Formats: sequence, structure tokens, C-alpha cells
Amino acid sequence: MTDLDFICALMRTETDALGFIPRPTLYDRITRHGRYLIQTDSHGRKLGYLLHGPTMPDRTIKVYQAVVDIDHRRIQHATRLVDRLIRRARAMEATSITLRCALDLEANAFWIASGFHLEAILPGGARRNRLIATYRLQVASTAIALPTPQTYQNR
Repeated sequence: MTDLDFICALMRTETDALGFIPRPTLYDRITRHGRYLIQTDSHGRKLGYLLHGPTMPDRTIKVYQAVVDIDHRRIQHATRLVDRLIRRARAMEATSITLRCALDLEANAFWIASGFHLEAILPGGARRNRLIATYRLQVASTAIALPTPQTYQNR
């Protein structure tokens, strides 16, 4: 099973929690650019995925979807996906990672436990009539480099 096939299949099983992304869009905007992570078990079986936007220096990375098969949740697989995304963000010198999560999902507790900070609660779409939580995790230092005494001595 290709990664794209796996993503589409797992997305179909989690329609209550995830937004629908058409297969051509998944391919054109995400998988062909490597903007995803697949979590496997020790036997190489695919268990979950995380879809994200572009990774660029001094920019925010947006998580579009993250899900682990229901039979494999609470076994650190989602944590590993997030850890891998954080490493990817730091390697690309991104500033932060953001995401949106329906407020009625258990996943909110996971994102907070993963170090994400709640930024806002917004109204969702009319179809599901859900509130949406937005989260952010800083991955780069925002400290300003102050001049040192040696800076002035070298002038």
C-alpha cells in the first residue's frame, strides 16, 4: 500500500474527526512534496500520519491533519509523529508549528500535553457547527541577540 493509499484509507475511517481532503489535492499539495510523516510500528506496519504545509526558514508550519489508527492510540505513536515534525521544523529553521482542532475531540488534551499552547477558540463551519481550537508551538528561539562588550571593543 502506498503512503497516499494509506492516508486516504485512514482518513475515511476518521471522518468524524478529520476534514476531507480530495486525493488529487493530497497528492498535488502534500505527498509529492514530502509534506507528511507516516508512523509505523516495529514491524513496519503503517499506523498513522501527519500532514503539514511547507517548511521554510522563519515561517510557521501548519499541521493539516494528524491521526493514528484507533487500535494504536495511547502508545506514543502520535507523540513520535509530533517529535519528528518538530525536528523537521528545527532543521528547516521554522519558527513555530500551528494547528486547528475541533474543541469536542480528545485530541485537544494530546496537543496541550505535547507542549502546544491554546491561542484562540473560533467558530467552525456551519455543517458541523463545532468550535475550533487553534494551537501554536514555538520551535525557534525568538530571543534578540544583544551586543556583547566585545562588540564595542572591536570598533
